[in-house]
Amino acid sequence: MFTLKTTPTPQERQPLDVFSKIVLALGAVAFMAWAFNTFWGGWAPDLSALYIAGHAYDIGAPDLVYQPASDPRDNSTPIAWKQLLQELGEADQVAYPYLYPPMLAKIAAPLTGLISPRDFFKIFLVAQVTMLASMPWLGWRLAAPKNVSPGLLFLIGYLFLFTSIASYTALVHNQLQITISFLILLTFNLYRRGFLITAGVLLALAASLKLSPAIFGILFLKDRAWKAAVAAVSSGAVFLAVSVSVAGWDMHLAWLSLLDWADHLTIISKINFSLEVLLYQSWHTLSGATSLGIGLDSPAWTAIAPKIILGLVLISVASRQKTPLPLALLTVALATALFGPLGWAHYFILPLVLLPALFLRFSNIEAGLWIIAYLITFSYSSYQHLSDFERPLTATTWVPTLVALGLLIRLVLRSFSSSESASDM
Repeated sequence: MFTLKTTPTPQERQPLDVFSKIVLALGAVAFMAWAFNTFWGGWAPDLSALYIAGHAYDIGAPDLVYQPASDPRDNSTPIAWKQLLQELGEADQVAYPYLYPPMLAKIAAPLTGLISPRDFFKIFLVAQVTMLASMPWLGWRLAAPKNVSPGLLFLIGYLFLFTSIASYTALVHNQLQITISFLILLTFNLYRRGFLITAGVLLALAASLKLSPAIFGILFLKDRAWKAAVAAVSSGAVFLAVSVSVAGWDMHLAWLSLLDWADHLTIISKINFSLEVLLYQSWHTLSGATSLGIGLDSPAWTAIAPKIILGLVLISVASRQKTPLPLALLTVALATALFGPLGWAHYFILPLVLLPALFLRFSNIEAGLWIIAYLITFSYSSYQHLSDFERPLTATTWVPTLVALGLLIRLVLRSFSSSESASDM
């Protein structure tokens, strides 16, 4: 079917034994039951941004869609939105600024005129919990290591979903990052099976919801999979053209302006696992700066350095054609979460469900130790205990970020190992 050896070929389907099927079914059902019982009917500060933005369109006030936080120190509700929340009967709730493309708000607008915010959240919760429940299977299916029981990997995957701060914050906020992570997983599962054009279109769809998934297109270039790359670029151009024709250039410029505003902040949060936060806190502590350390005085290099490192990691991924796709995907997922302007805990859902890929390159002992390290440091229990140590450094940020950074360094160095062979594919 393909003329280039570096292009992924359809993957042989590894049959699941009875134990693995039972773990997969019970894990998915138990997780969905727990998630619905815990988060049903709750207020979702992040998803509320989409509802409020759609509501602003629905009432004919598009100028209210892109509003900065009233206080950048805590990403609080935009001042212009407080009246809208009061009118919706949710005056006491927090709604974070809307940072997604205008087309998404435009699509949500008619729905906001029909249902309340809470019902809107319930619809998304059903869809996104279902997506989350499928991710341990999708992550395993992409890697499918033959030296580890699928049932054990499913068990670990659901343990992550039940216990990690990544899945917990994603569910608390009903975060669209769940949908984006699901689309990326689905993209590369189809890509691995040889559906290049479909994979390109799906990745473009994910990028139309949020810009960062476009970075994963580097994996198409790594494999010289031009069909997938062209499909992604052309589909992205179509999505952009439709968005501009529907929402207009002014709204897109307002969106980019707000993104630029957010990019110039270093948000010190207990769930912001980014290198920029670590660099800022190190500078702030060592320099004896007199500010409150909220990130408003952040020097430019703390934001520039992570972007440079991200570029270097992407170049290394693109240059290593023999690196197995699941490991390359894990590397890019970790790099985008760690080195972007924000590294919210829920960005690490994708790397967590891709950890089975470690068994493709590392010994069972080393892969198992990395997984145990992640289970511990990314657990909600660890987050609660580390919350007691917030000065002079934010321990809840440092511990998981350093573990993720350590694994990323190990992956990059291992990709340059002379033992790498084409059989790893």
